[in-house]
Amino acid sequence: MRAPLTNPTHLTSALKTKFIKRILSFLRPSNRLFCNMAWTTENMKYARIACQTMEVLVNADAGFEYLKDNKMITHISDMLRQEIELAYAEAEELRRLQTRDPSSPSLSGHGDHGTRSRKGSVSTEKRLLSQEKVLKTMAREYFTLLGTLSSTTYGLAIMARNKIFDYLKPMSELPGRDDLSDLIMRSLDYNVAGESRVILAKALTSSSTVVRFLATRHMKVLLRAGVQQYNDWGVDLLVNQLNDPDPKVGLVALSVLDEACDDIVCMEALIRLRPSLLKHGKPGKSLMLRFLSRSSGIKYLSEIGFVAQEMAFWVKEENVQYVLSLESNLSELLNPSIWKQREGSDQANAGAYLPPHLFGELAKTEEGCELLKQSGLFEVFMGIIRRASRATTTSSSSSSSTTTSSSSSSSITKTSSSSNNAIPNNNNNNSNSGANGSSKSSSDVSTVAVVGADNVHSSLETRAALYAVGHIGSSPTGFSFLEDDGSVPLILSLAQSSSNLSLRGTCFFVLGMISQIERAREILDKLGWESPQNLHSYITVPKDISQDSFLKVAPYEYLGSWAGSSPSMVSFDSLGFPPAHKEILEYVAKLSNHITADTASRNLKRLKTKQPELFLCNPAAATPAATPGGAPAAPTTSIPPSPSESSAGLLYQTLQLMGIYKYRLGVRRFIFDCVDSAILSDDMFPLLDLEPRNQPPNAAAGAAARPPASPSIGATAASATTPPTSTNPSVSSTSTSTSTSASSSSTSTSASSSSATATDSSSTANAGTVPTA
Repeated sequence: MRAPLTNPTHLTSALKTKFIKRILSFLRPSNRLFCNMAWTTENMKYARIACQTMEVLVNADAGFEYLKDNKMITHISDMLRQEIELAYAEAEELRRLQTRDPSSPSLSGHGDHGTRSRKGSVSTEKRLLSQEKVLKTMAREYFTLLGTLSSTTYGLAIMARNKIFDYLKPMSELPGRDDLSDLIMRSLDYNVAGESRVILAKALTSSSTVVRFLATRHMKVLLRAGVQQYNDWGVDLLVNQLNDPDPKVGLVALSVLDEACDDIVCMEALIRLRPSLLKHGKPGKSLMLRFLSRSSGIKYLSEIGFVAQEMAFWVKEENVQYVLSLESNLSELLNPSIWKQREGSDQANAGAYLPPHLFGELAKTEEGCELLKQSGLFEVFMGIIRRASRATTTSSSSSSSTTTSSSSSSSITKTSSSSNNAIPNNNNNNSNSGANGSSKSSSDVSTVAVVGADNVHSSLETRAALYAVGHIGSSPTGFSFLEDDGSVPLILSLAQSSSNLSLRGTCFFVLGMISQIERAREILDKLGWESPQNLHSYITVPKDISQDSFLKVAPYEYLGSWAGSSPSMVSFDSLGFPPAHKEILEYVAKLSNHITADTASRNLKRLKTKQPELFLCNPAAATPAATPGGAPAAPTTSIPPSPSESSAGLLYQTLQLMGIYKYRLGVRRFIFDCVDSAILSDDMFPLLDLEPRNQPPNAAAGAAARPPASPSIGATAASATTPPTSTNPSVSSTSTSTSTSASSSSTSTSASSSSATATDSSSTANAGTVPTA
């Protein structure tokens, strides 16, 4: 089929034998050989052979004469006609039954209803294109054969001779048979203008929403397949789909048009139609922005006042929103959410694509470049980038200086104030920093002086300006702006020396955008950066990474991290728990791991059964024993159990673990069942006082290093937060160090709370407890 029979001479010889005749006899629907086979991957080889046979026959004159009146074609035509007649008969019968009186015998199960049901079942068995057989048998592949015929002129003539298109048109509109409509639509070939495109147009306007959605989505398949003259008929059909009553169909059509605009011919055809796209929201506006890359598009959008309005909108807010949206997509791509990680490979993101940028689209034409020159926005963007570069230089010089005299501090402060005046929207932040840092040393003042590029708002504004400049320079006509201004060395310097890593990353992306221009590559090559030979690579890197400062970060002071000081990193030994409670907490922690969860649950059940007292508090340890006479014993200096030795401490730490680790719902219920008998008492409150909440990792160390504001307040706080001494030495040392940090940080206690705390501490001392020194 693939080689010898493509020669007309060999095909003529083969037609004189029974080889082709037996293949067509096997495919004939009336013989029930091919059509009754199961629709499986293994049987698809028969469908491929059938399609190759059709291709060989319709590509030669002798094959056309042999096939045009063959029984296989006529039987396929009869099969389509029979299916349409049965479908119409069923629809008419259903309509007639629905209009009858519900109390009639035919609807109550008597009379000839059973006979009609038996006839219906028999006709269903004879139907080759019933829903069940189309789903399970190779009968559905007859539409693939018809699609092969529709790809050539001879094949279209054979289908017209046997009235196959006259049957396919009504079949694609059968109510309740969306499966047949989808099969017909996806099987036909649309390269040749004719009845196939008429059937597709009918599917796009079908009464079924599902068929319209599938047909609109199939338009993207045809676009990617490179169907001939798509710009003449495909774009028109898609523009009509924008007005579909179902918004999902309209969005699919809009996405297909957006992809079609990658072809200049299709974009020009779309601009000539002047579709209404603003009603589709941001996706429609993004497609209109792409019109600005063509002179005809600028003319059309200028006539409706879109260009001037959109430029003002981008300068006001959209330029910044573009950066936030793009960086959000990059963040999701580099750190995908767990639910996206579990999606199939067909749903995975292949990359983050640059949305259309207003100034980048304008820079692609001479008319757009003239609009940019008149607006002066390029100079505004470069001014923002230059201010960020000067702020970076100020940051480097101030961090390298070690002068601590008052004259040096004042000069640095003056530099800071001048930088604040040069950069808009930063005066309030810097004035607040100066007010809060009046007692800082000279090194702290130099840190305050570093503003501009490190300021959050200024950094976002700078990144927005960088992306705007990058889009402008990514086209040959727009790169002239950067070349005349000398912008490439400035952006490269900012990428190498900025202390803000976000700015460095943005500069890296911008340099990659402009590296597709040949002239930009020459400039980057002189500056020590290189790019691949492919002009569409969108990437440039230093030639010598070890010597270039792009990937080098200036020394900085490590302030710690939450992960290193979180409660999950605290060992049970440092909390002073008894061995039994420590064992329980270890089992609770292991319940979060599905590998160790079964063993941990069995061990917890064992401890709950054999030693239930471990999950209860021991009130006898804290209650004084009565005297033989019945009177209560006098207060003694006996040491009660520490909070960690009671069930309150166990319950508290269990809840802490449940807040840190991830547990399933069933495991959480099991944990609550284990500690449901724990008794809450005042033992919980010392643990809450010892917990360092809402503090950075180095807050405790900084609080301990600062002297208390008032001796009385500091002493009161120490006596109020110091827990009772435990018999366990480790518990005492831990409690002492923790209470010292807590007492040092309690410098904002009011006088009333101090007196109340002092009263409580004195009463506690009279009760016989011994406070920790």
